[in-house]
Amino acid sequence: KRKVFRGFSAFSLRFPLISTPILYLFIVDNSTVFDFFTSPELINTVKKFPTPITEKELTDPRVEVIHRDGRNYLKETSSNYDVIIVGLDDPSDLQANRLFTRDFFRLANEKLNPNGIIALNLPGSLTYIDAELKRMKVSLIQTLQSSFEDVYVIPGNITHYMAGKSETLKEISPDKMSRSLTEGGIQTRLIDDAYINYRVDERHKDWFYSSLEKTEALLNLDRRPIAVFYSLRYWNSLFSPSANRILDALDTPLRIIMILAVFFLFIFIINVASERFIFKTAQTLKTSLAGSSAGFAVLSGGFAGMFLDVLLIFMFQSYYGYVYYWIGILISAYMAGAAAGSYFSMRRLKRIKNTVKFALKVEMMIIILLIIAAVLLAGPEGFLRVMPKTLAKTVFVILSFFAGALTGALFPPACRLHEEKSMEKSSSAGFIYGADLIGGCLGGIMSGVAMLPVLGVLNASGVIIIFKFISMVLLFVFCREKYSVKKASNNV
Repeated sequence: KRKVFRGFSAFSLRFPLISTPILYLFIVDNSTVFDFFTSPELINTVKKFPTPITEKELTDPRVEVIHRDGRNYLKETSSNYDVIIVGLDDPSDLQANRLFTRDFFRLANEKLNPNGIIALNLPGSLTYIDAELKRMKVSLIQTLQSSFEDVYVIPGNITHYMAGKSETLKEISPDKMSRSLTEGGIQTRLIDDAYINYRVDERHKDWFYSSLEKTEALLNLDRRPIAVFYSLRYWNSLFSPSANRILDALDTPLRIIMILAVFFLFIFIINVASERFIFKTAQTLKTSLAGSSAGFAVLSGGFAGMFLDVLLIFMFQSYYGYVYYWIGILISAYMAGAAAGSYFSMRRLKRIKNTVKFALKVEMMIIILLIIAAVLLAGPEGFLRVMPKTLAKTVFVILSFFAGALTGALFPPACRLHEEKSMEKSSSAGFIYGADLIGGCLGGIMSGVAMLPVLGVLNASGVIIIFKFISMVLLFVFCREKYSVKKASNNV
């Protein structure tokens, strides 16, 4: 018996495939417009407005349409398959990228029969491959090679990739493909012997692989979806080349870290200089450094909070394939946490005098939360991935709540520390709030565009932990002395 697992897009079905002597053809559809529970609306629309081809395909007794997320269905099913076909041709977003990662390929490998194959596509060319597309292709080939014994490529404007558990793919030849069409009784209008000989010509493969020489790319992983970044660069090179100049500066981990370090240092120096010499809201350089340290704590805290929020949304979609209404739940949990954290912090500050110590505790708790989130989401086994779904989703909401709570809890002590050095008390809240907005804005942009795709979850979390340690050091060095002096004067 032969089973064909067909994923993951409703309109990628082809009638000639059904004409072959197969037992079942599974269509796992998760590309619907109203995809709250992987809704069947798109398939229902196709049935409501059928064409002769779609009607014959969807009414064929051998075809079963399953309204599930394709990857989750494949993980949970006990069946094995001869063929797995990915009906998407570009990892341009996180949902599509889930079907191009090493984690998915290893899952597919487990579900394939001994001589089974997986097939997928990417944009291509037989004349010229630009640098952005080269890296996307190299990343996909290397990722396939890390999971399968053999990888076979058919170059073209749409480049076809096939991978298998055995060396069956090495037996592919134009003659064998033509013979299979004839023996299977498959009648086609375009694909004939001449076309097959043209597409599978060894000269095309030699040119293809020679074009990719000296091209370096990273493996595409769930916890480091680098293919999304490569795809973004590829489409920008076609439609917005000027925007690629920005992405060029973010294409290596070292560049990202340097840009963040220079940005944070620039903001800190500008703030110290403006408060001391331009607006003259600080009486001495020490008080200016103390106030700027409080601002830096909130700036990096806003960055870390937004990073955590983006990380949770990103990993939720990576795990479950859909995020739609869950975005509202996760963001609501974050905002509720921010309100609760600010309220608790204000109540707490009324009963304590050591503001610096309290702020340092909040900073340390942010670091601990970053470590916990990184381990849970991207550890060796991905702890949340092996949890029951209900429990895992609850953990996502709890992490989002605490990310907001700790970000909010940092705001009141930072305002108090900044007030202690400012000649204009009314400016403290505005200054701290502005620092939080700048950090959050930068965190949202950098996390989604560069940090998570290029650095990955673990490395990106490590970078932010380093900046939070620097923030703690600045608070301890520049704010502790000022607090001690004030406390001593109060005792006198």
